[in-house]
Formats: sequence, C-alpha cells, structure tokens
Amino acid sequence: MQRADSKYATRANSSNAHFLLARPHTGMSAEDYGLLTLRIGSRTNALGVYAWYHLDALQQATRLAHGPLSTGERQALVRAMLFDEAFALHFLEDAVAAGHVAGSWGNASQRQGTHDYYNEAGLEVFVWRGNSQSVVLMGDANMRPEDAERAAAAVRTSLEQLLDTAAGRKRATELPYTPAAPTRPDAFNVCVSQVLIDRADITAAPEAYKQAVVADLGEVLGQTPIPGLGPGLGALPRFRSEIGPFLGLAGLMDGRWIDGGFTPSDGRLHRGG
Repeated sequence: MQRADSKYATRANSSNAHFLLARPHTGMSAEDYGLLTLRIGSRTNALGVYAWYHLDALQQATRLAHGPLSTGERQALVRAMLFDEAFALHFLEDAVAAGHVAGSWGNASQRQGTHDYYNEAGLEVFVWRGNSQSVVLMGDANMRPEDAERAAAAVRTSLEQLLDTAAGRKRATELPYTPAAPTRPDAFNVCVSQVLIDRADITAAPEAYKQAVVADLGEVLGQTPIPGLGPGLGALPRFRSEIGPFLGLAGLMDGRWIDGGFTPSDGRLHRGG
C-alpha cells in the first residue's frame, strides 16, 4: 500500500481511527463501550469506523433485497456495498491486533511505539462476550494462525449479516429496509476527521431502527477484545518510536601529507626536482 500511495503511513498516523478507544474506567459493560465508540463527538476509533461503514453496507443490502432496481442500479449498489464492507473489515481486523488494542492514546510517537511493542511482545486480553478465559494476542506482521482465526470469526459474523440481509433471509436481528441507501460508497474521510460526526439517518430514526442497529453491531463487537484503560492508574505501559524530522551533529577530522610536487615540471614541489 505504501508503494501505491506514498502518503499512506502519514494519513494513518493523523488520527486514532486504527486504534480502539481506551476505556475511561473499569465499570463499563459491552453495551456502554459500544455506545461510546459510536457517540457523536467521540474520537475516531477502529470500532466506530467499522460500525459506520458496516452500517452503510447493511443499508445497501436491504435495498438490494427489497428495492425496485434497474440492472445498472443493482450493479452500482452491489459495488458500493462491497466497497463499504471491505473498508469496514479493515478496521474490524485492526480491533483484534495487540498493538491496536493497547496503543490507543498518546501522541503519534507513543501510539507507534506502543503499537509496535505489543504487536511483537503480545498482550493478554479478554473479549467482551463469551469465554471468560483470557487469550494472548499478537498483531500485524507477528500474527499467528490462532490470531488470524480470532479475527476471521468476527469477520465471518460481519459478512454473514451482510449476505443474509442482501439475500432477504430472515435473521434474529434484522435491519429494516432503507430505500434511500446510496449507490455510491460512503465518503466519510476517517484520515482527516478527528471525531465521529452526526448521522441523521440514525439519530432521526425510530427507536426500533436504532435497536436493530445496536443489535447487529453488538453481535460483532462482542467478539472483540476489551481495550486497556486510558491515562492514569492501571494504564498499560507506553513506548515511544522515533517519528518525524531529526537534527544530527557529526564531527570530522581530515589530515593530509604531501611528499613532493604535483607534476614533474614543478621543481619546487616535485621530489628530486
């Protein structure tokens, strides 16, 4: 990706979109934390961005299943749905990598250093729902097969929701038909936006619609790790990485010795002249 886009890493460092939000305190339930990640004004975060784009894809899937569409509209809608879901899954996968669970606050140097350390050293975590036994996560280039399996389980749930919705199959948690779902991918720029903004299609929606959204998202988010605490007592140790411009000083000594001249015609300098 860096070869295809020279500014890829710079944009990734400009916000916390690739990291989990740190918990503000120990008493948070899975529902409380899920709502925090989606709240208007919360810092952009991996689960909030996943939810934003996965919801887009689900809305498009409801229109695909129930809306009157021409062939061209159907093709455009399928492309938009798959693009939005693929983008969402990137951030869902971030949410199960050790460095993204722990490296969730601080400046760019701290986030990068903490990210790199825990991805390599590993991090013990619990997930929000399910087995009460802890697991050790690695991350990114250090992922093991068991780490990939944990990520795949959450991804599979997300894709099952999307494909079942698009096919019109009945589900326990079913998002209502969204006739206004766009036929283009969402343009919310998570590399520029520092906070989550209002979505009128959700805030102005009926309560039953909001509950369906929370139920769909909770099914996936419950499989993700419980993140560390924010700054203060109980916070995970932080690490730094060298990022940015540097000023360096170097000393140099240069000695020369000449025996004779430079040319045979120079009688004063040439040896033997």
